[in-house]
Amino acid sequence: MPKKLPELWATDGFQKAVRFYSSIFQDLISEGFLGPSSKVLCVETQIGANVFALKEIGVEDSIRIFKKAFKPLVISGQGFKQPFKNSTFDFVFSCGGMIEKSAKLADFAMEISRTLKPEGFLVVHTGTRDNYSLNSFLDLFHFCKLLKTRDIDGIDSKMPFIREIVMKKVSGL
Repeated sequence: MPKKLPELWATDGFQKAVRFYSSIFQDLISEGFLGPSSKVLCVETQIGANVFALKEIGVEDSIRIFKKAFKPLVISGQGFKQPFKNSTFDFVFSCGGMIEKSAKLADFAMEISRTLKPEGFLVVHTGTRDNYSLNSFLDLFHFCKLLKTRDIDGIDSKMPFIREIVMKKVSGL
């Protein structure tokens, strides 16, 4: 049985993840991709350390979806079938290589297209290193313009390398 949330939030692993994501999000704020008034969706991670980090740095309107809810930070939902109205979010974030692990990758991309506002930002952390995989990935998100990529050290041995991909939804696509 999983730990109760206050106990989980106090663990070293959770706190390490919160520090990691806080740093990532502060970089994205300084670059103008994210702001305190952004409505944020984090897609497909279990416990919600990234939502915790967002709220801790002042991005209050943040929520995660995962197949199993961990309220109050994570509600039940899946990347390929999101329980939100069209054009709900200013910023969508997916980490842990979850998008490329999806069995319904095209549906996942279509749902992000549906729920991300025009001119909204999509930031994905992936483990793919090669340009072929990157280009194939970008083709799925044809409704977005690639703004930048950067390589960063991962949070743990499960994903020691992260390629961060920052995209902006283009109106009318």
